[in-house]
Amino acid sequence: MPYAIGPAVAETLDTGPGWARRWMARWKTAQAEVICPVQELASIPAMASMPARGFTWRAGQRHRPGLLYLSATERMHGFESLAERNLLLALDFLGEVVEVLS
Repeated sequence: MPYAIGPAVAETLDTGPGWARRWMARWKTAQAEVICPVQELASIPAMASMPARGFTWRAGQRHRPGLLYLSATERMHGFESLAERNLLLALDFLGEVVEVLS
């Protein structure tokens, strides 16, 4: 499901020609924080990025986060719900997955 915003917010967004050059994306890598125009995201090595937050859980919480080992990547991947876990499991069985970013 795509991220939805209300009409009041949508009216304030500048989505005219050239928006991908003007809008900036920000994330962290092991070395530093990276800021670049949305237009250049395809050229950025995504595997250099770090998760925005860790995956933790405790008894009594309502959702079911955890870690799942994927044979496709030979690593553990975090999930925040049973639906996300099931998606990771299905991706692992596809046999064509090369990488997964949490």
